[in-house]
Amino acid sequence: MSSIYSLDCQLQLAFPVMGFPIANTIYTISAVASAIAAGASWRTAQRANAAADRANEAAEKANLTADTLAAIERDRRHSELRPQLDISRVPRQGSTQELLHFMFKGPNELEPHGPLNVTITVRDDRDRSHDRILPGGPTREEVAAQVWGPWRLAPGADGVDPLGRSFANQLVAVGEKLVCAIEKTTPPAWDANDAERWWRKYRPTPLRFRVEVTCEGFEPWVFLEEIPSWSSPGIGRAGSGQVGDPARGIG
Repeated sequence: MSSIYSLDCQLQLAFPVMGFPIANTIYTISAVASAIAAGASWRTAQRANAAADRANEAAEKANLTADTLAAIERDRRHSELRPQLDISRVPRQGSTQELLHFMFKGPNELEPHGPLNVTITVRDDRDRSHDRILPGGPTREEVAAQVWGPWRLAPGADGVDPLGRSFANQLVAVGEKLVCAIEKTTPPAWDANDAERWWRKYRPTPLRFRVEVTCEGFEPWVFLEEIPSWSSPGIGRAGSGQVGDPARGIG
C-alpha cells in the first residue's frame, strides 16, 4: 500500500492543474527544440565550412594552373625572342689588336621593345676559383684578377674595365653590331719574365665569352660563346650556325 501511496503523491505533484504540468512541459520542449536547432546550426556551419574549403582548394588549383600556363607561355615567348648573335674577328690595320664584332641580327619582333643592353665578359680557360693556394704563390685575388687565356678586351676603351675582363652595359639596336678591341693577354706579375712563352701556352685556347643581353620586359638571355683563337681573323665565328666552334647558350 505504501508504494501505491507514494506513486499517487508523485502523480499529484506532477499534475497539479488539470492533471497536466504545462510550465515544465513547455520548458522541456523549448530546451529540446533549442538543442535540436543548435545541432542543426552546427551541422549547417560544418557543411558551409567544408564547402568553403572545397571552393578555396579549387580556386588555389585554378590559380596554380593559370600561373603554370602563364610561366610556360613566358618561357616560350622568351625562347622565341632570343637574340640571334654572331661573333667574328676582324683585323685592325696597323695594330697588334684585333676587333670583335658582336652582331645582333634579330629577331625582328624584338626590335620594338627598345635597344638591347649587352655585357660581354671574357671567360678564363677554366674555373680557378677553387684552386688550392700555395704558400708564397699568388693570392686568390691575384689569380682572379688575371685573364687566363690568349686574348683580353683592350683596357681603356669606353665601358671596358682596367683588367680587360668586362665590357659592360652597352646599348645596341636589333640588327646592329657592337664592336670592341681585343689584345694579347699579358702574363701575371709572378710570371712576367717570359711573355712569349705565356703566349705560346695560351695561343691554342679558344676565346671564351659570356654575353648577357637584357631588354625591357624580358628576363636576361645568356650566351656562352667560344671561337678559335688560332683562326685567321674573319673566319672564326660563333653563334647562329656560323662557321667555328658552336655557340652554347643558356637562358
